[in-house]
Amino acid sequence: MRLLLAAMFIGVVPQALARPVVVHVTVALCDNATQGIVPVPAAIGDGNDPRTNLYWGAAYGLRTWLKRERWKVEIVPPRHATILERLVARKTIGGREVVLTADAWRGRRIREAITSFLEKSWGVGDGSQGR
Repeated sequence: MRLLLAAMFIGVVPQALARPVVVHVTVALCDNATQGIVPVPAAIGDGNDPRTNLYWGAAYGLRTWLKRERWKVEIVPPRHATILERLVARKTIGGREVVLTADAWRGRRIREAITSFLEKSWGVGDGSQGR
């Protein structure tokens, strides 16, 4: 019996390790105009511009950080108008492929971004309602 369990375990583990780790990141862009936050400089606080946004394209934003850390980053079309930019990043870490998908949500749509994140976390729907 132990030999059978050991053989089953040995057969399953390599298959599980072969599958990539899949991560989905939801980012509501920093938005001076609508989020009631302590204002940041206008160039990095525009919730409609992922290119320069504090949380996405600025020096320490997600997209910039992934590129700096040598992830292979591909920008793909977002599924909804509330998502301004979607990227898929890949990197091998500790011998496992990691596939990270990240969505840059319009800053004023922070409520929908949080709802989407929670839906994905709970496995309810596809977490991509774009209203």
